[in-house]
Amino acid sequence: MNHRMLLGVVATLAIGIGAANAQNQPTTNVAPPPNSINKGNTTTPSGAEAQPAAHNRSPRIAGRAKFCAEAAGGKLLRCRYRSMDACEKSKAHGNLRCVARPS
Repeated sequence: MNHRMLLGVVATLAIGIGAANAQNQPTTNVAPPPNSINKGNTTTPSGAEAQPAAHNRSPRIAGRAKFCAEAAGGKLLRCRYRSMDACEKSKAHGNLRCVARPS
């Protein structure tokens, strides 16, 4: 009777160890590429891969006058005019847009 009991215990342990090892095995044999670490299953760029949101950027302002001429595609405001009329006259030689200085 002792041999049967010992055989039963050994069989139970063997089955338990086999089941525990099966739980720790990966579901696929394909290793993920190194550049996919921490990315998940999304196609949205994250971190340094994301493009900056340029739509909400305010232009750089140069000068202290009340009226400005836009330069560099709207990225720079040259504020050196006391009136809108003065700005309009100076833009005759260029293709600039005159605006009031943002507060």
